Amino acid sequence: MTLLSVEDLHTHFVSRSLDNEVRVARALNGVGFSLERGRILGLVGETGAGKSLTALSIMGLLRPPARIVAGRIAFEGQDLVSLPPERLNALRGDRLALIVQNPRASLDPLARIGEQLARAHRAHRRVDAAAARRRAVEMLAAVGLPDPERRARAWPHELSGGMAQRVLIAMALINEPQLVIADEPTTGLDVTVQAQILDLIQGMVRARGLGAIVITHDLGVVAHYCDDVAVMYAGGIVEQGATRDVLSRPRHPYTINLVDSTPERLVIGSGRVFGGAPPNLFALPEGCHYRLRCPRADAACAVPPPWSGAAGGHLARCHRPEAP
Repeated sequence: MTLLSVEDLHTHFVSRSLDNEVRVARALNGVGFSLERGRILGLVGETGAGKSLTALSIMGLLRPPARIVAGRIAFEGQDLVSLPPERLNALRGDRLALIVQNPRASLDPLARIGEQLARAHRAHRRVDAAAARRRAVEMLAAVGLPDPERRARAWPHELSGGMAQRVLIAMALINEPQLVIADEPTTGLDVTVQAQILDLIQGMVRARGLGAIVITHDLGVVAHYCDDVAVMYAGGIVEQGATRDVLSRPRHPYTINLVDSTPERLVIGSGRVFGGAPPNLFALPEGCHYRLRCPRADAACAVPPPWSGAAGGHLARCHRPEAP
């Protein structure tokens, strides 16, 4: 069953230059994908590809000069783009949850951990303070923090980075949301803690029938934890499908380069680093946005490429994709 459907999403940054000229950065350009219950979707791509902006657009957390100019975001059958702010606020933290990558900046330094979790719970549930505190301790235990009663009384500065990240996960899951978006949830954590946190997210998705989007640069994380993957470039999706298909048989030249430039392949000598830089979002090239970096680009690439592949399967947006 489809939980989330993003259709032809366009998010722009509209500003004015010093000489009062209107400038538009086309940060998202026709992004579209769907997420089924019980599945995890990985969003990958270089820095600036639009991964985090896609998450913020879904959550309704854009701030000027960013705004959605076209598209539809259907969550549980309702369009989040046209939803009144008060109704969207009621969904965030309840049915929709976002796990950000910087726990230190996201936790209130002047409130104890249990108090912050209880506050998040009471914002969406009609429970008394004692019940909210019990729920906070329960969630700290669920995310694997040792001695959850003690951690609930702790201040944010008393926790390690891994513990603080687990607190954010507990806060995101405390109201049992249906959609969890994790934006680089393990950045800066050691490998052991990374695995523990990702195992936790995957286990909850499977056990509770949630849907999750994991934003990451790490293709190893995607290969191990994500059922499906969407590859982003210059604000658009260039390839998507089942993770095993996309990573083992990439069809778009950009995805091929991403896979070839992973540390694992570079170490064993089978990979290579590709050059160039993403295009200027204020002046995107006509046609395929990747063509200025693509080794196989030709005159046809001056026209926007079509999707290649069977609907709902392994798709690539390229004039000359690799065979599936």
